[in-house]
Amino acid sequence: MRRGIEIGIGGRALNKDSFSWIERIATELEIRGAVFTRPDGSIRVTAEGEEPALQEFARKIEKGNMFGTVENFFIKWEAAENRGFRVLVGC
Repeated sequence: MRRGIEIGIGGRALNKDSFSWIERIATELEIRGAVFTRPDGSIRVTAEGEEPALQEFARKIEKGNMFGTVENFFIKWEAAENRGFRVLVGC
């Protein structure tokens, strides 16, 4: 079943490489959505896809790879809206 999620990530050493890493995971898992920086420096991800893929996506992001330290992490499940994946700059 297609679902949507919103993920919030706060931590140290969040940078533009984090966006590429998140986009790469999304592409591998056939997930669509967007990733952008909030005014407070945290990262927000909106994504949709099959529920098992979204669970894996969230697990990988929470575990971190390109992030220095993930200090705050949340997931909010939503209905899918059928969007493509994009990186938004200046939001």
